[in-house]
Amino acid sequence: MSIFEQEKRRKKTFKVNHAEPGDFRMGYILLPFGYSYNSEWSGAKKGDVIKLWGGGEYPIYAVRKIKMSSPEADILSRIRYGITIKGILQRWRSNAKMEGHGSRVVSDEECLWVIYGLQDTGEVC
Repeated sequence: MSIFEQEKRRKKTFKVNHAEPGDFRMGYILLPFGYSYNSEWSGAKKGDVIKLWGGGEYPIYAVRKIKMSSPEADILSRIRYGITIKGILQRWRSNAKMEGHGSRVVSDEECLWVIYGLQDTGEVC
């Protein structure tokens, strides 16, 4: 694209009737998934508890399987971890090997999106 074309294509500003949302009220993590790897997470229900390494315990809001190939999976990975979903998949495979599993236990097709509450998630608008 030439400089003249760039000048023609000016960035648009989209206005929305919405205040700045403020701090996040929920958190999430992505987990590797496989037939026999983290499969117990498929049974997690709203209100169950997730305990993170740092000791934090939070109520689970939802657990969803998402396609690794989806744009959403890549966006969620970039927001949370700062790397692509492909980069996360490589890390998951390495971790699975270090845990004594083969790298093949981690699915190339799906991962788990675990959403948990950080604050009261009552209706706020």
